[in-house]
Amino acid sequence: MLLNICAMNVGASVGNRAIVCDVFSFVDVIFVIDPPVDGRGDYVEGDVGGFTCISGLARCDVAVYIRHGFVGLFDVVWVDAGGVVLSVVSDGVCRRIGGVYLRPELRVDTVVEYLAPYRACDILVGDFNARHDRWGYVADVCGHKSQGRAVSRVLEDMHFMVPSTPTHDQVSVIDLCAFRWPPRKYRTSPRAGLPHAAQIIKIPVDTDILPAPKPAYKRARWDKIEEALCNILPSEANIWQSARAIVDSIPRLSHGRDRCRWWNDDISKNNTLRPVRPVRLTPGTSEC
Repeated sequence: MLLNICAMNVGASVGNRAIVCDVFSFVDVIFVIDPPVDGRGDYVEGDVGGFTCISGLARCDVAVYIRHGFVGLFDVVWVDAGGVVLSVVSDGVCRRIGGVYLRPELRVDTVVEYLAPYRACDILVGDFNARHDRWGYVADVCGHKSQGRAVSRVLEDMHFMVPSTPTHDQVSVIDLCAFRWPPRKYRTSPRAGLPHAAQIIKIPVDTDILPAPKPAYKRARWDKIEEALCNILPSEANIWQSARAIVDSIPRLSHGRDRCRWWNDDISKNNTLRPVRPVRLTPGTSEC
């Protein structure tokens, strides 16, 4: 079986965590980097439908969420303040996958100390805050280049390979995927609209577990829906039925259905109200 693993920095935001779990609901394991915590450093609970948090250690900078039904496939090797290491059996071999978060502007000796426990890992994913031309960063930023050199030296000593793909909105690579055991597939995705891009890897796992079927999401053509709603004439006697028919045509299992700005709860409760129509502004005008 092939499993998808995602790692992304959510900036200690409950909302960002919910966005990541929603947008990347197709993955099976999520390393939530810099998760939301309360004043005592404990994880902030929230709705992460379909996933179970298995690394609930206070003051840890990485939280791991695994899809229901797959929790038994992974073992937590260890957890500390800077990351988590999981183990999973693949092709008869026990593989270790580490999720890492290195905060910016760490001293070189601190970087070496942080990364030393990950020497036995086969794959590392996370936010290293390390800019270096080895993985595609070319600008010289004061305060960051030294951390990049330290991370590069440690990963080279551990014989890790690092692909160079922009993973930050500043078009730099500070979120890294380093591996000695290459995954079946590696890619980054900016779909969540956050400053960091998600790192997604696909690995084979030995198991006889049959995964629960995932929702068959369909893509809604929101531009066509807007056009159809705008074409409804206010003088139509059956304006309610026309608008209702358009909205009912939206796929029930569709990302973004609940974010339709042309419909509101009042209309669903009272069919005497008219649907909210988008306002078209002409150049040089402003909305009051």
